[in-house]
Amino acid sequence: MASESDGPVLLGEILDVVLSRLSRGARVGICGAISQYNSLEGIQGPRNYLSLLVNRARMEGFLVFDYAARYAEGVQAIARWMAEGRVRGALPAWGRRPARGSPRSSAPGAGG
Repeated sequence: MASESDGPVLLGEILDVVLSRLSRGARVGICGAISQYNSLEGIQGPRNYLSLLVNRARMEGFLVFDYAARYAEGVQAIARWMAEGRVRGALPAWGRRPARGSPRSSAPGAGG
């Protein structure tokens, strides 16, 4: 697995770890696969997919657009969780581009 000094951790690597730690009957949601979008080596699937079988688990995809009618509810919930300290992170302001030189603006493909 990549370390922080190697750059961003790829979602595929995180998914492999998650699948290795499933509980029986677990449900894993998949929304996007940003680590795969611009892959020059082809799409990579999870290596630990047999854990889904052994643990009688399931993995289901969804798109954020499936919940468009609930966006406002989601924004309110996330804002509340951040205010309560339940969610932490350096998120750019909604609708604004990250400041030039920030980690997000210097990421490949970020256009900054």
